[in-house]
Amino acid sequence: MKKILVAVDSFKGSMTSLEAGNAIKKGIKSILPDTEVRVRPVADGGEGTTDALIYGRDGVSRERCYVTGPLGDRITAEYTIYNAADGRTAVMEMAAAAGLPLVPENRRDPMHTTTYGVGEMINDAVSKGCERFIIGIGGYQGLRKTKIPYTASITVANLCCPLLNTTLFMGMLVIGFYQTEYIQSFVQTLGVSNPFWFVLAFVGINGLVEAVVCFVVGTAISAALKKALKYN
Repeated sequence: MKKILVAVDSFKGSMTSLEAGNAIKKGIKSILPDTEVRVRPVADGGEGTTDALIYGRDGVSRERCYVTGPLGDRITAEYTIYNAADGRTAVMEMAAAAGLPLVPENRRDPMHTTTYGVGEMINDAVSKGCERFIIGIGGYQGLRKTKIPYTASITVANLCCPLLNTTLFMGMLVIGFYQTEYIQSFVQTLGVSNPFWFVLAFVGINGLVEAVVCFVVGTAISAALKKALKYN
C-alpha cells in the first residue's frame, strides 16, 4: 500500500494548515482510494505555529485572555499550555495578539499599531505557572513596509547621505584631533568656544553645497534607476 504524508503550510487568510492538508488528502483519495494518506500541520512561525507544535501531545490545555489588540482595542487571544518534564510550557503566537488579520489593510501602519498585547499574553501565562515559552514571531503587524511616497523616500535618503558623511567625518575629527595644536589654530581663527560650534563653523557653506549637490544628483540617479528597473 502506498503511503503519502501531507504537510502543507496555511494559506494566509484562507485555509489553515490542517484544512489545506485535508483538502489535498481528499483529492488524493479520489484518485488513489487505496493509498494511506496522513496529514500533519506545519507552520513557519506565524499563524498555525501553536497547532503544529502541540499536535499529538497529551495534557494540553487551551487558554484565553483579554489583551490589547494591534489597534488598541480589547481582544481575546488564545494560546496553549502543556506540562513537560522541566515545567509548564506556554506555546503562543505573536499573531494571536498582533496579527495582520486583526488589522484592516487600510490601517496597516506600524506607526499606529502596537504589539503590547503580546506582553499581556505572556504575563497571563506567567500568572498560570508557566516557566518556559515557545513563541512564534511570524505574521504580526510590526515594522513592515509602509506606503511612503517614492519621491519622499528618495528625498529623505539623499538628504541623509551628506548629513551622515559630515557627522562621521567631523565626529572622528573632533574625537581624535580637537585638542591638537593644528585644530586649535582653526578654533581660534573661527572664534568659537566649543566643539559643537567649531563643527558648524568649519562645515559652513561647504556642508550646504554638499547637501544640495547630493540631493540633486542623488535624486536624478534614483529616478533614472527607477525608470530603468521599472520600479513601481
